[in-house]
Amino acid sequence: MRSLRSSSLRPWWRRAVLVASLVAIAFPILACSSEGGERARDDGGCPMGETCSPLTPAGMRFSATPLSDTVGDIPRLAAPGRTTIGFTPIGSYELPDFAVEVGAGLEARSAQRVDADTGTVEIVARAVTEGSLVRVLAADESGLLDRVELVAHEVDRRGLRPYVGLFQSLGGPFEGGIWRYWHELPSLTVLATLHDDDGARLVDESLPMSATVGEPAAVEDDARTWDTLSLDVDGTTSVDVTVGTTVFTLQSVDAVDSIVQLPQADEGSLLRDAFVCFVARSGAVPVVGAPLTYQWEGEDASFPLGRSLETFPFVESPCVAIPEGTGTRSITITGPNGLSASFDVTLRDRSGELRSVLPSAGRDGQRAGG
Repeated sequence: MRSLRSSSLRPWWRRAVLVASLVAIAFPILACSSEGGERARDDGGCPMGETCSPLTPAGMRFSATPLSDTVGDIPRLAAPGRTTIGFTPIGSYELPDFAVEVGAGLEARSAQRVDADTGTVEIVARAVTEGSLVRVLAADESGLLDRVELVAHEVDRRGLRPYVGLFQSLGGPFEGGIWRYWHELPSLTVLATLHDDDGARLVDESLPMSATVGEPAAVEDDARTWDTLSLDVDGTTSVDVTVGTTVFTLQSVDAVDSIVQLPQADEGSLLRDAFVCFVARSGAVPVVGAPLTYQWEGEDASFPLGRSLETFPFVESPCVAIPEGTGTRSITITGPNGLSASFDVTLRDRSGELRSVLPSAGRDGQRAGG
């Protein structure tokens, strides 16, 4: 069992905490939905074989490096690979001085206090594990503050998708990395995906990504994440993007011949049940950034869809909010050179408005209760 004690603050994590706080202020309902305790699974008890500290009687909440296009539970970790785990006591309790111990296959680095109630630790997966514990212990030796289990698997395959923000994940036909970008598109952002042999997504903060073109000038430091890369594609006909050891060649097109509805976004995508998404194709290959418009049946005006943006992520999501109601309603999507297609969309009720909470991964630890 490896142990690591807390040290000084990392400034980038303080910025992340500030962003989370601002989101909580702007969307209080969502913030409430994201709060959960790290309590014993037996409703406030202590995991078998542990002595639990009274300093966090309600346990703690854990978060982890997220997949940039999803929300939900702590993702699996790539082995080898790296993630950052955050933790904070539930309730009006300050985080006491702490140490971190990890189980087989994992290594803990740079345990740090962020503020009075938040800490972080960098976790490196050295080997495959079906479930190794990250244990946060009170430095006064009073016992376990809380713990969480991490799964680490080898990378079986890599993918590359267009990235259009947190609200929708463009998987489906984009997932295999074979897609095109519109020839007039100045910039776009790509998302690397890592999968194990079960098809589950993996996180690895140390993943190298590079391209044969530079970044757009408008990219800000806070927009960069471990699994995204923004590309200046203005005037290009092709771009090579390297993800780990895999090279994806993206090509531009100046004509499309069909418009299709995308399959529902990946499980975990924010607002996935409240939107419907469309894409133009060249042959059977999807094209990101092709100029589209949409118009609902019964409306007089059409509106742009999936257009170019001047700021990150540089391409608007090609998705439309589904109106409330019962039954279906027709929507017409129009593309270049008069190309158009109509689709019947099932209207949604209020229960389909929101799927999840904040743009970060998290779950209750083994001391989390009801």
